[in-house]
Amino acid sequence: MKLNLKGAEKIDFAGILSELGLKNINPAFSTGKSDAGKGKRTIKEIFSPVDGGSISKVYFANDEDYEHVIVTAQKAFEEWRQWPAPKKRRDCKADRKQVT
Repeated sequence: MKLNLKGAEKIDFAGILSELGLKNINPAFSTGKSDAGKGKRTIKEIFSPVDGGSISKVYFANDEDYEHVIVTAQKAFEEWRQWPAPKKRRDCKADRKQVT
């Protein structure tokens, strides 16, 4: 995706978020795969430094979310540390290619 901000009056953040597969309200935390619980959360609106327009909203983790993220990370670490080094390198390289 290429953004040309030169001379732009209004940026279509909704379109950009949609293209990236994001919603109007997104978590400010992640396990990489899934969202956590549904308890009460603080929601904050995010604004563009370019034009001051609303970009999106994020919700912050509550206690249940923190617990879910920690448990998920611990399980992932237990599995990851059993992998041989060549497999770890292969997976890290594959992840880098997906991001770029």
